[in-house]
Amino acid sequence: MTDVALDRRNAGVVPPVVRPQLGQLLPGYLMMAPGFLLIFGLIAYPFGMSIYLSLTDANIATLHEPSFVGLRHYIQLLSDEVFLRAALNSLVFTMSAVILKLLLGLGMAHLLFDHFAGRRVVISLLLFAWVAPIALTLLSWLWLLDSMYGPLNWLLVRSGLMSYGPSWLGDPTLAMVSIVIVNVWRGFAFFGLMILAGMLGIPRTLYEAAALDGAGPWQRFRLITLPMLRVVLAILFLYATIFTFNEFAIVHVLTRGGPQNATHVFSTLAFQRGIMSGSIGEASAITLYFLPIFLLLSVFLLRLSSREKQL
Repeated sequence: MTDVALDRRNAGVVPPVVRPQLGQLLPGYLMMAPGFLLIFGLIAYPFGMSIYLSLTDANIATLHEPSFVGLRHYIQLLSDEVFLRAALNSLVFTMSAVILKLLLGLGMAHLLFDHFAGRRVVISLLLFAWVAPIALTLLSWLWLLDSMYGPLNWLLVRSGLMSYGPSWLGDPTLAMVSIVIVNVWRGFAFFGLMILAGMLGIPRTLYEAAALDGAGPWQRFRLITLPMLRVVLAILFLYATIFTFNEFAIVHVLTRGGPQNATHVFSTLAFQRGIMSGSIGEASAITLYFLPIFLLLSVFLLRLSSREKQL
């Protein structure tokens, strides 16, 4: 700052704001342009097209230009029993899987918080389910849950626990339980690692001071760990909810929405209506139906996390 500027500030005169010229900003804009183009091409444009198609009668089987039908698909879906069943299945599947992944992730992070021999090996083994190719893991689960030749039923029968193995993917209730278990098995280690990273950022002096004051393990977890992890847990909950709600591969490979539509979720129903039946407009409406709820959830959790950071 020059002497003239210092004299003006001391005299209560605010110097004029010098705005950068376009030529100075142009290099920065050019460096950001590839990122904006990538976001537009992979997110903004497909999202906009999905909204447009949901308001038309677009169909793969017809060659004519899509006609604008407004909210017809959204209104008709409210009386579609399969859609209502898929909506209920999506909520049950998502909430069950997310809660279990967060609870198991918290337990995993708590057990791995203290250093011990072989800690890195244990973390690597736990992360195998998340980093392994999903096609390989789902085919393995399809074999494990096979009612005739699966090793799980063989163990249950040979151990005398059951006289015959249950139909894991043929019974409506067991099929939902099965896809929840597979989703939790694949994802809980990732959440445990993220929670562990957040726990490692908590000063250990807080735990030492609480222990000197007589606080037990549960009290330290409830009064120190959980409040300090509130932002991490909020972001993980949002991430888990969105990605679990849009799960496709596990349901499609294991059950294809059956039996009797018992495991149909929005993604598999949209695939069936859009790709298999050709009704692109209806499929787009299915995928966008819960968008307002997710927008409100995202805004709420992001505001919660920003408020916690300010505190």
